[in-house]
Amino acid sequence: LLDPDTLEEVENGEEGMISIGEDDPGLFLEYWQLEEETAKAKHDGYFFTGDYAKRDEDGYIWFIGRKDDIINTFGFRVSPHEIERVVKTHDLVADCVAFGLEIGKDKVLVAIAVIGHDELTQEQEEEVLKFSQDNLAKYKAPKMIFG
Repeated sequence: LLDPDTLEEVENGEEGMISIGEDDPGLFLEYWQLEEETAKAKHDGYFFTGDYAKRDEDGYIWFIGRKDDIINTFGFRVSPHEIERVVKTHDLVADCVAFGLEIGKDKVLVAIAVIGHDELTQEQEEEVLKFSQDNLAKYKAPKMIFG
């Protein structure tokens, strides 16, 4: 796990890019007929996967999300997959999608669109929103819900 700016390995608990040494025999040679994309992914002897993760104190690696999937909200980088995983545990929710909702220049809120098992009332949407806020870190929790 490397810091993509410094190419240094990140400490436990810090977010880093999953990177593979170009000399790794398991690394593929190139993206099929995409030379420019292949060149963009290679940096100073490493292939940058575009995936972010953290390593815990026990050495386990926890996937955060794809570089292009991450919601950047007020300086925090949030995986929509983590939000969706939590919201989907609510009994009223059949499916959902988390996304960044731009409310101004460089101002993005975490929002969630929810499909209920049945059509959700406004009261039920508020219940799902409160559930997500109670079960996620404050900066990760959706601030708006769409049903």
